[in-house]
Amino acid sequence: MPQSNDVKIRKTVFQDLEAVNAILNDAIANTNAYLSSRQKSMKDTEDWFRQHDTSIGYFAFSAEMGHLVAGWACVSPFRSIDGFAPTAEVSVYVDVLHRGKGIAGKLLEALENEARRRSFHNLISFITIDNETSLHLHRKHGFEVQGTLKQVALKSGQYLDVVVMAKLLG
Repeated sequence: MPQSNDVKIRKTVFQDLEAVNAILNDAIANTNAYLSSRQKSMKDTEDWFRQHDTSIGYFAFSAEMGHLVAGWACVSPFRSIDGFAPTAEVSVYVDVLHRGKGIAGKLLEALENEARRRSFHNLISFITIDNETSLHLHRKHGFEVQGTLKQVALKSGQYLDVVVMAKLLG
């Protein structure tokens, strides 16, 4: 029988959405990882889930520990223009109680493997310059800095620089 510390990475299902919503809202309230000041409603999260239905090309995974969602990650459209279709944006979030356990790395690895299987060419991530943990995670997984966008985001009255990182898959 698996230990409660074992992490299972699997497709996000509707039953995960309450935890997905709570993890995202914690990131909104307490970090610069998600550049919005507005908390997400369950309807917002359900709309997001429908946009990440694997049948339309984009997808989400959940990290399960002891039957609880400890984190989630997704591959989303980079831009809505069809010429950008081979490129996807990556997002990874881990519950505050489960950070530092390698969950983000397992989620990012699973996203990359599925993105390759689906023939994405490039993965891209936008990370605030103060998010050293995420910058390190992406570097560790082969993402390279493409540049820094100066003061392009505003959160809590503060302008933030955003680092663009990307990884070529093909």
